[in-house]
Amino acid sequence: MNIDADDDIEKCAVLFTARLIEADIPPASNRRGARTYSGHATVMRVTESGKTASATRPASAGKYDEPSPPAENGSGAPQQS
Repeated sequence: MNIDADDDIEKCAVLFTARLIEADIPPASNRRGARTYSGHATVMRVTESGKTASATRPASAGKYDEPSPPAENGSGAPQQS
């Protein structure tokens, strides 16, 4: 699998460092505070550790609820504890 977007390559680099995937990650440079990769990443396979980690991940992982608004004290200002 080839991956072109810098933010997705960054995620692959994390998985590669954790030895959850085998991949070729291109060199990176920092420009204006953002990391930019010089090419695409190629993921060759998911390692056994990666398969195990994926299998143990809860089904709800990755799903986020919207945060609830702060409780109000009647004056329109948030309550302080």
